[in-house]
Amino acid sequence: MARSQTMVIFKLLVFSVLALAVCVPAALAQDADVSRWNGQSLSSGELAQVYGFTDVDGSRPNCFAYMQEVIEAGKPANVEGYR
Repeated sequence: MARSQTMVIFKLLVFSVLALAVCVPAALAQDADVSRWNGQSLSSGELAQVYGFTDVDGSRPNCFAYMQEVIEAGKPANVEGYR
């Protein structure tokens, strides 16, 4: 993978993590059934699907699907595929 592709992915991941860092704890704090997540490792993308929150641009990024469907498949990195 080229350095430019790596930097694009890194910047997208950091931006999404920072944007969702407020939404995830707030959603979990309001969930009466939050214990259903005990013992699990979840991504913000998975939780966004359940709780309905979005990134700052209104999208629901799924970095793991992007890594599998674009990066591992050898396709060029771009913002459109990530969103």
